[in-house]
Amino acid sequence: MRHSKTKEKAPKTPEERILEAVAFHYEFEPRAMKSAARCKPLAWARHVAMFLTWRLFPQPYRQIAKVYGRKNHATVGHALQHVQRKMKTDKTIAAEVEQVARAIAA
Repeated sequence: MRHSKTKEKAPKTPEERILEAVAFHYEFEPRAMKSAARCKPLAWARHVAMFLTWRLFPQPYRQIAKVYGRKNHATVGHALQHVQRKMKTDKTIAAEVEQVARAIAA
């Protein structure tokens, strides 16, 4: 009898788990989060994903940029500032980001 070869999936990295959770929450495909597309809803979801990656698993901006297919670390810095500013001024957004963070931690 022949044995079928099955691909064993490698365990997901924390960054992949964050990307998938944020994509699911905002109703995007995970691959869209890494795309060059800049429509406002997708850009916001990507910013939230970068922010949560930085907050939950601190690492250099360059490494986060690489995970999300961005060219350099400045994009990550902008994303973090944007999300933090919005969270301070809009409690609904702050609650939404915290909800996604809890889903990732679960």
